[in-house]
Amino acid sequence: MLPAQTTDTVITNGATWRWRKGTNEVSSPNTLWRGVGFNDSSWTIGSAPFHYGEGLTGGTLLSDMSGNYSCIFLRIPFVITNVTEISLMQFVINYDDGFVAWINGTESARRGVTNAVPAYTNVASIS
Repeated sequence: MLPAQTTDTVITNGATWRWRKGTNEVSSPNTLWRGVGFNDSSWTIGSAPFHYGEGLTGGTLLSDMSGNYSCIFLRIPFVITNVTEISLMQFVINYDDGFVAWINGTESARRGVTNAVPAYTNVASIS
């Protein structure tokens, strides 16, 4: 008999994140911010969902985004202690129009971004 499978949510909707507007690169090199040891203490703290007026409520409203910046940088720490027991990890992300996700500096998921090394000036390839 197989052991029962469980589903655990690691990061909840409404979780508190550190974030920055995509008005410039947030580290030099621009990959440094994706790593574990990056100091993000000067970043703004906000709750998900992050949105700019497409009918969502709650979270962090990016009222100045339209026409000023096309991306935001997000970071959230989490710890998984039972790594050997994980058979599947699933991202559930509400995004418009693209995203790239990294875990400990390693790209983990991507949608709508075709640039191999995305920069803050890139825009999504889909809408």
